[in-house]
Amino acid sequence: MKNVFVFLLVGCTVLPPPDDPNKPAPSPTSCSAACDNLRHLACPEGQPEGETCEAVCENAEASEIATVNPQCLATITSCDQVDSCQ
Repeated sequence: MKNVFVFLLVGCTVLPPPDDPNKPAPSPTSCSAACDNLRHLACPEGQPEGETCEAVCENAEASEIATVNPQCLATITSCDQVDSCQ
């Protein structure tokens, strides 16, 4: 019986949760506003290496794993405040 339990336990897989069809897509406007503000303030986050700020923001928002909080970043008044949006 112990072998059956181990087999069942090993044979189980964890499926990711289904996508929520009601979740809105990330707003390019909010990422655009956040990146415009970061560049205006000359924050390094506004000029990432390899991809545009907008692409990094939109990818993070679409991932559902991380957020860059674009609504917050669009309203900061200094680069010192970037971390407060995380």
